[in-house]
Amino acid sequence: MIEKKTAMLLEMSAEIGAQIAGASHKDCMALKTFARSMGIAFQIQDDLLDMTATGTDFGKVVGQDIVEGKKTYLIVRALEKATEPQDKALLKEFCIKGGLPQSHIVTMQDIFTRTGVYDDARAEVTRYTQEADSTLMQMPQNDGRDMLEQLLKMLAGRKN
Repeated sequence: MIEKKTAMLLEMSAEIGAQIAGASHKDCMALKTFARSMGIAFQIQDDLLDMTATGTDFGKVVGQDIVEGKKTYLIVRALEKATEPQDKALLKEFCIKGGLPQSHIVTMQDIFTRTGVYDDARAEVTRYTQEADSTLMQMPQNDGRDMLEQLLKMLAGRKN
């Protein structure tokens, strides 16, 4: 799901824009890879913010992805890593019911903390951000690349 949401939108936009601008095949592919990596980093960061940001920072209710039953990176990793029977049971309930009531958010946050899911997510955001940056640095130095670099830095440090 992560690759088919924000990442795909950014990837296609970058590739089409590069083609319209007459970029070389190599540069088109580099922009496509950059945008895909940036999009994945953005989406995982969004998943993290949904569970960890304060309500005033984020601008929406924390844990809304849990209530809405979204199978985020955090949920997928927790399903892979959970070993405690009560954790597995709650995650299974989430999957079966297509979400959980707001009253379960704190418990889900605890599961994500204890299983190291938050740490895994932060590491993935860093990895994909570095991958995007590395790919971008292969592009010719110009104003466009500078703007994309600034966008990447802004997205990597966002709090909402």
